[in-house]
Amino acid sequence: MGRVSFTTLSFWPLEPNNSLDSWISELEARHVAVEGGLSHVLEWDTKRGRDFQCIAHFVYCCDGLPDEQIPTAQKMEKWMSRIDRPGDQFKDEIEDVLREFWNIATNDELNDGFTKIGKRLAPVEFVFVGAIISAFSIITLLTFVLAWICQVS
Repeated sequence: MGRVSFTTLSFWPLEPNNSLDSWISELEARHVAVEGGLSHVLEWDTKRGRDFQCIAHFVYCCDGLPDEQIPTAQKMEKWMSRIDRPGDQFKDEIEDVLREFWNIATNDELNDGFTKIGKRLAPVEFVFVGAIISAFSIITLLTFVLAWICQVS
């Protein structure tokens, strides 16, 4: 089976006044570009703003959960230019997902999918691994809450 890649990635200009651009740039600086960050522990293309794009696409996919959102160039442009700001809870969840992504990528018992593939991680793989971690976090939380409700009732 062949590898999949995004063919719809487009480069959009960063607008300093857009809080979404700023937040994604912060995520990039804190979790990817930092020494020992995801750009150092995963082999993937971070040149020419690709890391910013991957984070933006991943956040877009998470923003739509539990529904499936495929990040096309048109959808991303519209989403990136939105006026409302991401909520604090959503921002915290994304931070948690990126930390968990890093934990998986650096844990020798969990990182075979990243270290033994023999090729660079494709942008689509980065995006959807992040979205899957986010989806499982939601499922785990819901399972915990349901178990607690069953216990107290």
